[in-house]
Amino acid sequence: PPRSTQGVSSAASDVYKRQVKLVPDLPPNVRDVPKGTIPVVNIHNLGGTILGSSRGGFNDEKIANGIIKHEINHIYAIGGDGTHRGLLQLSKYFKSKKIEITLIGIPKTIDNDMPLLDKTFGFDTAVEVAMWAIQCADVEANSAEYGVGLVKVMGRQAGHIAMHASLANRDVNICLLPEFPFDIYGPKGLMEYIMKRLKERQHCVIVAAEGAADGMRDVKLSQEVRKDPSGNIIPEDIGLFLKKELPLYAKKNHQMDVTFKYIDPSYMLRAAAPNSSDKYLCAMLAEYAVHAAMAGYTNCTVGIMRAYSALIPFDQITQESANLVKYDDRNWQRLLQSTGQPPFLNDESYKPLSLIHI
Repeated sequence: PPRSTQGVSSAASDVYKRQVKLVPDLPPNVRDVPKGTIPVVNIHNLGGTILGSSRGGFNDEKIANGIIKHEINHIYAIGGDGTHRGLLQLSKYFKSKKIEITLIGIPKTIDNDMPLLDKTFGFDTAVEVAMWAIQCADVEANSAEYGVGLVKVMGRQAGHIAMHASLANRDVNICLLPEFPFDIYGPKGLMEYIMKRLKERQHCVIVAAEGAADGMRDVKLSQEVRKDPSGNIIPEDIGLFLKKELPLYAKKNHQMDVTFKYIDPSYMLRAAAPNSSDKYLCAMLAEYAVHAAMAGYTNCTVGIMRAYSALIPFDQITQESANLVKYDDRNWQRLLQSTGQPPFLNDESYKPLSLIHI
């Protein structure tokens, strides 16, 4: 195998700007790492990414020219649905120019929302870190009369992390996901359910996915729709809303003094060093990607489908809908049995006072 490999720094937007050189390790007599060189001997034990990441900035022509300029003939791209849409566009560009370059995708998103795949690496580690945050929230909630501990975890559109971490912890009383609509106010809404639980059990632990605010039927936190550089909608912070609104609601409507603790470990989930399960999956997909490319395959991504290794064409994986939690999902039904929570939906006769809450 080659002794060094070219790596693209800061994702696709920088492929035509700068590069880094990946080497197995530095010679014993070299102490200072040369500029632009990264030893990879221990990176499997680190969190984050040595190449960097970014959103937006995709330009197929500039990227293609950078690849051709540096005489790169194999591209291994690590990322989620946006990365794979970019790979599909890049493959079409190379085909139109009759340029033969191998493109292989390696799915990577801790939200675990890639379609068709059983799991992507990083997910298990994220669930593990979230579980410890939930344990801390449970301690805080039980340390005060009418104590509420809320943990917000990553998951803009898919609530897999919140669901699996809640199942693993089992101290969670309420789990809110962006997939399922719910009411904040009203006799069957979230607020009244929390009040009832606090009166009966004196504490409540809530886990909310990052995009859970999108599920609120009777409250909108902003009239403005914000988007990141990739065009993804940035969800409003349900944790900050509940931190402010719940104690006020409890005091006004039930004369209760609620102690609210809000824990947001979002980026800790992404920055944590991988656990053994994710290390294994990552190594397996990396080997499979190289083997596929050396065998002549291109314009596809590697992944695990129904417990089998598979090669999935870019045009197929980008056409499928995101992997979201469904109501009849067995894990979601297990969670409902664990928490005992209702759907938080009022009858049709319920008329919300206001749809805007700023």
